[in-house]
Amino acid sequence: MNARKLTIFALLATSLTMGACNHSGGTGPTVSAASNPWFVAASTGSQSDLDAALKSGSNVNAQESHDRFTPLHTAAMAGNVNAVKFILANGGNVDAPDEDARTPLMMALFRGQGQTAVALIEGKANLEARDRELKTALMFAAQYGQVDAIRAMIDKKVNLDAQRDSGATALIFAADRGQAQAAKVLVAAGANKTLRDKRGRTAMDFALAKNHAEVVRVLKAE
Repeated sequence: MNARKLTIFALLATSLTMGACNHSGGTGPTVSAASNPWFVAASTGSQSDLDAALKSGSNVNAQESHDRFTPLHTAAMAGNVNAVKFILANGGNVDAPDEDARTPLMMALFRGQGQTAVALIEGKANLEARDRELKTALMFAAQYGQVDAIRAMIDKKVNLDAQRDSGATALIFAADRGQAQAAKVLVAAGANKTLRDKRGRTAMDFALAKNHAEVVRVLKAE
């Protein structure tokens, strides 16, 4: 097995720790990553690999059999901006759900890949899509401190105050994780600081409970 295939398998294997759910909502056939050249191209980001994948006629929206990642998920998680743009330009489904209903944008944010996240936002990703835990991309961005992505979503008029089933908002996620800069950007954009989760806790309550002093200062500021 060559080095590139080993790279793609290493990238995809970690998804098995994320839990299982139903496999509905797929956008392409289920395949092994090694059988579709789009996955290797998405992982390496090489233009020659991308051109070869396109020439092969393989399905750009195929889903990897273990976790239902598409090549676009793979490119997003690997931080390959050129691959993300190329896949989108050649029919990639920007909102394809994996087995946890997580879109490529959500997975880019989960992996801390801010540049590919911004590329997906600019590629018209659905910012209000929710995963199986009812989290939005903005919640992922706030949780993992992806400030550039937050700003890009604000520019696209994302719903700042969307709540998941627990009642948590993006601002609550930022407060809970001590993401002061994310909280600052959200508050400046008009995120509601008074919204409560189902246990009656505000973002301030989370910040105080976790001793996130900088977040407390952000939330106290007028």
